Amino acid sequence: MNKGSNKRKIASNLLLGLIFLLICGLYIMLTLTDQIPIIGLSALGGAWLLYGLLNGRLSPATPMDFPVLALLALLPLSLWVSVDKELSLTKIYGVILGVAVFYFIVNFLRNYQRLKLAVWGLILLGFGIALLGLLGTDWTTSRYADFLPSLEGLSALIPTIPRHPAGIHANAIGGSLAFLIPLYAGLLWDGGAYSRLYLAKDKFAVFHNIIFKLILIITFLVSIFFLILTDSRGALLGTSLGLFALAVWKDRRFLWLIPIFILLFSAFFIIFADASLEQLGTLLDSGGNETLEGRLTAWHNTFSLIQDFPITGAGIGAYSLVFDNLYHFKFFPFRGMQYLFAHNSFLSVAIDLGLPALILYCALLTIFIQMIFLRLKIGRSFLKISIQGLFFGLLAHHIFGLMDAIELGSKLGVLLWIFLGLGAAIYTHKENFHWHRSRNGAFTST
Repeated sequence: MNKGSNKRKIASNLLLGLIFLLICGLYIMLTLTDQIPIIGLSALGGAWLLYGLLNGRLSPATPMDFPVLALLALLPLSLWVSVDKELSLTKIYGVILGVAVFYFIVNFLRNYQRLKLAVWGLILLGFGIALLGLLGTDWTTSRYADFLPSLEGLSALIPTIPRHPAGIHANAIGGSLAFLIPLYAGLLWDGGAYSRLYLAKDKFAVFHNIIFKLILIITFLVSIFFLILTDSRGALLGTSLGLFALAVWKDRRFLWLIPIFILLFSAFFIIFADASLEQLGTLLDSGGNETLEGRLTAWHNTFSLIQDFPITGAGIGAYSLVFDNLYHFKFFPFRGMQYLFAHNSFLSVAIDLGLPALILYCALLTIFIQMIFLRLKIGRSFLKISIQGLFFGLLAHHIFGLMDAIELGSKLGVLLWIFLGLGAAIYTHKENFHWHRSRNGAFTST
């Protein structure tokens, strides 16, 4: 490598670091104020253009480029039809930052060494979500608020999250943790892959591996604790099924748990055979009309609204306002204020941006799954462990998404773009994740 190319590589990495810092700064501003200054977006765009000029392209091409860019192209139309431009702009900013995160990861994650940094970043992300949940969540929706009354006062320790008077909804924290917990479980259950790949030549390999596993165990347990604390049944179900699917993938003997669960459920219904269906529903759904029945009503009425706005949607972020002003449906009769959303990830995309966006969203997930399974055939075991964690994390989140939603453009919606970006990067730079046998029989990366 000559001096000119080496300097260009250093400058490129410095620009990529600047882009990361700009994204982080803008994300913090969006979280606390619901706004992003134009000068900030301009600086991000300018840094990216310089990066593109230096490297001859803005980003390596990925199979996800068309649906990602098409979703961006739908945003101006969504803003135009929106009944509240300010609400929609906040979500649009969120989508733009999410796409920026996606392409940052595609450009950053190019080899095994950077995969190690990405894994550590995901571990730190778990602690960050736990801290955000502790200080910014509306814990009044959790059944554990009565047992831990100090939880309610924690939301006052950071500025109030805009548009949600008491803070972030606990279900959003639960849905975010559903992404990460199966990933952490997969990394813990790696059969020593991390140590073999990254610590083979380390004099203190055993010590460093213990430190890695200890931090991972703490992150996993903290995430599980906060997931339970959120009392989000959708997130608990999604995470449980994601972990079960991961266990079955690792060891088919876990399939024997299925008949055991069937027997337990059969025993449950036999014990309560004398109860009415309504009483059984109350036992299974402690939230009563505020959860199961409310969601069924929400889904039914959301379908009605999608029929009225099939192409453009109601405007990203404006769903609740449209319902309140035009339809006057009251999902949850026990609440005076109606803060509504579709309670389903797929319906949420359709109502925000229209059916074309739903098709693009499904295309993103389909391409992600296809890329993941293609990459399972290559690389060392740690790459496979990481890929499995990404897949089952995405699966767990979208099981949660059948009953709830973290909308596109939401603050915690960036996790979706992180997972999509990791999958796209591993696929796009597949040659750097191959391991070839050299003449002396050793394995080296390209």
